[in-house]
Amino acid sequence: MSVKISLDSSLCVRYASKFSGCDSCQKACPIEVIDINESRVDIDVFSCIGCGVCAGACPTEAIRVSETEIYEKVFELISSKESVIGCRYNFFCLAAINGEYLATMALVNDIVLDVGFCKECEIKEECYDRILNNVSEADYILQALGVNAKIELKDLKKVSDISKERRELFSSFAFGKYADKEAQNGSFKREKIPPKRRRLFLAVLKQLGIEGSSKLLESKYLGFFSDKSIDDSCDNCSVCYRVCPTDALSFGSTGEILFDAAFCVRCALCHDVCEKESVKMEEFFDFESVTAKEPKVLKRFKMAICDECSNPFASISGERVCRRCRIEEEEAKTLWGL
Repeated sequence: MSVKISLDSSLCVRYASKFSGCDSCQKACPIEVIDINESRVDIDVFSCIGCGVCAGACPTEAIRVSETEIYEKVFELISSKESVIGCRYNFFCLAAINGEYLATMALVNDIVLDVGFCKECEIKEECYDRILNNVSEADYILQALGVNAKIELKDLKKVSDISKERRELFSSFAFGKYADKEAQNGSFKREKIPPKRRRLFLAVLKQLGIEGSSKLLESKYLGFFSDKSIDDSCDNCSVCYRVCPTDALSFGSTGEILFDAAFCVRCALCHDVCEKESVKMEEFFDFESVTAKEPKVLKRFKMAICDECSNPFASISGERVCRRCRIEEEEAKTLWGL
């Protein structure tokens, strides 16, 4: 039997830190072939049915299905302006299309999810509620953006008569190339780049001239967007922004921790690695932050030059020695029994 799913460990947050608690793929798998052991994700590829639900749930797109990314399937459907989507002719399981992807597709074209085959599907019990939740999240996002778009569920049982003609989304525009260019060379200006899913969403918003909305959304209803804050217990240990897989969290040149909501995929790694639990998830999310030109300042620190290593560091209460040098000194004292 051929391998149906594969995992890129360089993108998986479980491999980024032993403190990561992400288990999205494991929870999403309808036949329980994914097992997480500390910093490992083990997949029984011989039992996998290739439904793609785990790939749709992964915040960093670390999982591929049959050597294909969910992004590639979604982009093909958007480019062709195909309005009817079904698991038997142009997609994997419909539960694999997460809320962000559904919202992106509906921004371009009203869509219909053909759930006619769900009744006879062996994984309906595990996946149908996920489909409904994803549609609800997408509708929530579209309402916040002020877009009149439809996502419908219909029992069509459409056969494989989909036209093979592939057209550009607009006559002079290709979202895929545009999204990659924006992320790597354009307005994003980050060393790391967000998953293709987010780049596509941002590219669609920009092309349609949607600036975002000041409407506040409850974070508990969103799966891939979030806003952050940092309380006064933070000592700028730097772990949160060093491990952030998309650079949503970063450290500014003048001593501030920055947050870019457009890049956050809600993997929760920053929360998991914060020893003092200083990083907080905001209860509400403002979509204007997604299209903001500048990241938000979460916390500012007074910068100083370390007397030991001569490197700049955030001085919390007038310290003259950086955190790293203090730790090394304490370890040396312990080693020598001082």
